[in-house]
Amino acid sequence: MATIGLPKDYRPIVTEYTSESGDVLKITDREHQNLSNMVQMGVFGNIWVHGHHLVKAGDVNPGHKHNYDHVTMLAQGSVKCEVEDDAGNIEVRDFHAPTFIVIDKDRRHQLTALVDNVYFYCVFALRDEHGEVTDLYSGDHSPYYARQG
Repeated sequence: MATIGLPKDYRPIVTEYTSESGDVLKITDREHQNLSNMVQMGVFGNIWVHGHHLVKAGDVNPGHKHNYDHVTMLAQGSVKCEVEDDAGNIEVRDFHAPTFIVIDKDRRHQLTALVDNVYFYCVFALRDEHGEVTDLYSGDHSPYYARQG
């Protein structure tokens, strides 16, 4: 059975910076392991946008899953998308910008750059710990920790 996931030696490098508007943003620099660099762009209303940059062909946004459906907007470049089903079978499809990639909840998925300088954005509604849509935002630049009160 094939699986997709993080490398065993995964160690992210996180840098915070302040945008011109005063928002504190975080960049997760994973280029040193050929993984996607991530910019946590933040929230508008209850919509979260999470940016990714795959610098070189072959760089990977490693396998992960969510307890909610989401869409990935591929803005530049081409990617191989691998999605694992409940039986461990992996469906592989190539996508070319500009396009949306729809990922069903509870499906482990991984994106691999087919060309240099791939940019994509994961877009989804804020969620609580159960995966339910919420309008409440904790202010901590993490869509996974929307808190009540």
